Amino acid sequence: MMRLLLFGTFLALVGLMLHIRYVRATRLRRPSSIAVDIVLVVMWLLALIGIGSGELFDPSWARGPAWVGLSWLAVVLYLILGTALLGLITL
Repeated sequence: MMRLLLFGTFLALVGLMLHIRYVRATRLRRPSSIAVDIVLVVMWLLALIGIGSGELFDPSWARGPAWVGLSWLAVVLYLILGTALLGLITL
């Protein structure tokens, strides 16, 4: 349970970074920014289900949401790597 709480906090900080980088920095208008924030929160929740699947959550119902959440984590990894690479190139 503690691992899930720590990972959830870390993912919340990553989600905040994504919000600042891709919503605030691009100055998205109101309806679009709310839609992006809803997607970020839902994917955060699905990633938590994915991490807790098998330990805290029964895999019989958590398999589908876990697949989506863990796929989202892979996408976030490449978004962060791409952003870092672009940051290094522009120095």
